[in-house]
Amino acid sequence: MAATHKNESYIQGNTVRKNVRVLEDHRNDLQYQIQRQERKERRRSIAQAERMSLVYVLFLAAAAVMLVCICYQFLTLQTTMKKNIANISSLRVQVEEMKAQNDFNLTRIEESVDLNQIKQIAGDKLGMKEADASQIINYDYDASDYVRQYKSVPEGEKPSVLDYFSK
Repeated sequence: MAATHKNESYIQGNTVRKNVRVLEDHRNDLQYQIQRQERKERRRSIAQAERMSLVYVLFLAAAAVMLVCICYQFLTLQTTMKKNIANISSLRVQVEEMKAQNDFNLTRIEESVDLNQIKQIAGDKLGMKEADASQIINYDYDASDYVRQYKSVPEGEKPSVLDYFSK
């Protein structure tokens, strides 16, 4: 039953006012029916808007899965990058140690070679002598030039210069 109460005041007796509720029936009122129908439609549209469709739910689920995959990939790449940086640092330390060892070995080798002894062995034992100015041929070359060998170098029966120093 769609009835509302309306307060109306009336005077009873001398000057006393009392409030009385008068029952009004709006069932036949056209404007009331239109407003009631509009409220129903508004509630229905709000309820429909609040309901999520299957497509929207699937879209949200796919977006959540993609977000989780992207986060996982990001964390994996970040971990790999940190490991690579640590590996590069250790390799740099190894390179520096190897350079220091190579410099030490080069210095030791250079100090062990006595050029005067080589000159004496070449002159006395091998019969070699220094080249004259007429035997020296100077030529200019670019860094991009290279030398081609057209014939193989003959193997000699004479001992090599290196054989004298290896003893």
